This record gives sequence, structure tokens and C-alpha cells, in this order.
Amino acid sequence: MKLIGVAESPVNGVELDANIIFGGPAAGTDEEFVAICSVLPAQMLGLFKSMELGLQPDNPSVTGAISRVVEGVVIYDDELA
Repeated sequence: MKLIGVAESPVNGVELDANIIFGGPAAGTDEEFVAICSVLPAQMLGLFKSMELGLQPDNPSVTGAISRVVEGVVIYDDELA
């Protein structure tokens, strides 16, 4: 197990294996990018842990209980765009 910190500034008083500092609004990072910096490490951790456990993150429901198909959406040929 590793303890990883993702923060706008260094975390004091906590011993971390990795400390990812991305700045934040006070450091000039645009607000829309702060969410990406916060969420991306967790998404990557979830992906790699799922793969380590033998799960298929791109096919979460082998039984078909969960579907990514949305009805009523038309996909146009890119030559028409």
C-alpha cells in the first residue's frame, strides 16, 4: 500500500509515499483544471486496481445489466460534417 497526496500545496504533518502538488487557483491554475488534477489520479488508480483484480473496466457488466448504449442517438458519417 502507498499513501499518495494530491493537493494544491504541500501537506505538512503527514508522511506520504508520493505528494503531487498542482498549484490550484491561488497559484494561477484555472478553476476548470483543478478538478482534473484532483480526479485524474483517482481515476487512474481505479483503472489499474480493476485490471489488477482481473476486472474489465471497459465492459463493467458481463450480464448486460449495465449498458452504455443510448437510444435515439444518430451517428453521422464524418464526411457529411
